[in-house]
Amino acid sequence: MIKRLDKFLTIIVCLFLSLGLSYHVSATNDKPLPQLVLGVQTYQDKSKTLHEWSPIIDHLNQNLHSVQLDLQVYFLDELNTAVKNKTVDLIFTNPKAYIYLAVTEGLSSPLVSLMTLIENQPTRVFGGVIATRKDYDHINELKDVRRR
Repeated sequence: MIKRLDKFLTIIVCLFLSLGLSYHVSATNDKPLPQLVLGVQTYQDKSKTLHEWSPIIDHLNQNLHSVQLDLQVYFLDELNTAVKNKTVDLIFTNPKAYIYLAVTEGLSSPLVSLMTLIENQPTRVFGGVIATRKDYDHINELKDVRRR
């Protein structure tokens, strides 16, 4: 889990360093910091995702002096609604969900991207598996399911 947190922390720090270059706000004791909502997509229990991300957000909030981050965890349909309603400022989602939101909601280009390593090599492609019943011997290649 530590390696996973290190990866997330690196990505998030890069994101906020680039954000910090364009978002200069002087923080004073009289004025609260501007708040940015980071929406994180989850497939698992929200409390588990919140537990995994909270140390990262806490660290960033302690070290970012121009903004304060508010972490919100969403299931995919909730994240789509949050983006549509403009209640999130930044999102962390999977590539397919990002493409959908970019097309339907006009999201800008991503600032950072998480690369998964397989045998210490970054993956640059998506993959999938087509499983068939044992008695479906007529489906062996993609062309066998085309237009079905």
